[in-house]
Amino acid sequence: MLTGLPLPHSFDSRAGLALLRRAAPTDTDALIALLADDPISAARGDVASETDRPAYAAALVEILSERSNDLLVVELDDMVVGTLQLTSIPGMARRGSRRLLVEAV
Repeated sequence: MLTGLPLPHSFDSRAGLALLRRAAPTDTDALIALLADDPISAARGDVASETDRPAYAAALVEILSERSNDLLVVELDDMVVGTLQLTSIPGMARRGSRRLLVEAV
């Protein structure tokens, strides 16, 4: 896990008490729906087609199995309402420090 924050983690949001947790394979359908709801992702082909579900499910398993990746979800009232993918990237700059790429927000 990439975050230094113990997960799951509850926090107050403008919409109420939210929960930040690591995604699980059971979140696949909710994640597909979030991607399809995003105009940029939808324009790139994320349209929640049932025929694409196996590709999304495989990608989620792969992301969660790699040490340099993580995928987090935000829940409100037991419903996934947000996500972010974190990827740790090694670098040469700043004496070999790592940087964090944040995607799928």
